[in-house]
Parts: sequence; C-alpha cells; structure tokens
Amino acid sequence: MKRIAALAFLGLAAIPSLCLAGGSAVACPGAHFVRVGGTEMRSAVISFRNMDLENAATIERITVRNVSGQVVHDSGPATGTPHPPNNSFPGGLDITVVPPGGGYFLATSDIWGFDSIPGVGGNSQGFILSIAVESSKEGRPDLLKVGTRLRSRDRFVTPTGFAEGAERSSNTGTCAEVKPTH
Repeated sequence: MKRIAALAFLGLAAIPSLCLAGGSAVACPGAHFVRVGGTEMRSAVISFRNMDLENAATIERITVRNVSGQVVHDSGPATGTPHPPNNSFPGGLDITVVPPGGGYFLATSDIWGFDSIPGVGGNSQGFILSIAVESSKEGRPDLLKVGTRLRSRDRFVTPTGFAEGAERSSNTGTCAEVKPTH
C-alpha cells in the first residue's frame, strides 16, 4: 500500500511501462523554476552513483514530465537523443556511462539553463517534476544508486546571460523503484 501511495504521489501514472533486461528503473521528484521575483532558481540535481567496482552502468534514458504529466525532456541511448552534457566540467561531461565506482550527476540547469522550462505553462510547469531514469549494467543492477537533490540558488544576470549563485537551501528527493511489468 505504501508503494502505491508513493507512486501516485510522484505522478508516475503517466510513465510508460518499463521492461529492462539487466537494468532498473526509478522515478524521482524534481523542480526547475524561477522564484522570488526572478532572483532565485529552484532546480534539481540527478545523481548516479555506481557502487559496483567491476562493471560500468549505462544511463539508458532520462524522461522528465511536468506538473501536467507532459514530457518536457527525454534523452539517452534508448531515445536516440544524447543526454545533455554536465556543464560543471570543462568541455562538458557525458553522463551516459558511469564507470565502476564512479559518480556522475546532471542538473536540470544543464537541460534548460538558468531560466524556466520553455513552452506552455511557463514557470508553473516546473514546480513539480517527475524524473524517470532507466539504466542497464552487467553484474548487480541494484548497485547503481540514483537520487535527486532539489536546491535553491541565487539567480543573477551576467554579461552573457543568467547564472546561478550561492545556494540558499536544498533537500533530498526520495526515488522509488519502478518494477518492470513483464
């Protein structure tokens, strides 16, 4: 009963059924919007920690749905669209294959920058996001740990556009495993 309530809370009814061989699927909460009169950015960081010291993990797909359940981002080898690079690393870091013992992350600001999610609904569509992550790996798939951290940071204008500043607050999102349906 707890699992059903948790899945309903995360808005997972809109996520298609998943069937992964040698893999797993999780769904996590997220957010991405501008607030406090445009001076603060609320965003999420999706983390991928590969606790397996022998086998790499592949992030097959990241699907993000907005408050209405509409897909606002879908990337990875399973889609044919590469994941956006993690721009915290010089030249960008491809997060697709997490090495044995490695830990990668991707921020929603790597996907949409330092402004609201574009499209219908503007700022409001990013208040409650559902983030589904599908992965595969040899060995033990359960050794890949996926999580989210929601954070609020100062948002300010630079000569080249918007940027994130000091962190004001953060909290950890709880991800739920999504069992394959077949």
